[in-house]
Amino acid sequence: MIAVDDADAHYARAVEQGAEIIESPVSQSYGLREYGARDLEGHLWYFQSPID
Repeated sequence: MIAVDDADAHYARAVEQGAEIIESPVSQSYGLREYGARDLEGHLWYFQSPID
């Protein structure tokens, strides 16, 4: 899990760069917005930011 300033903006840049998205941004009940992506070696990463 990696904290970023804005998960939606980070997601948009990842899509623009051709990332393999596993889960589109979603707002979680525990107060975070997050999405999942796979890197070139197949490792799964989740990026998150607090919901304002």
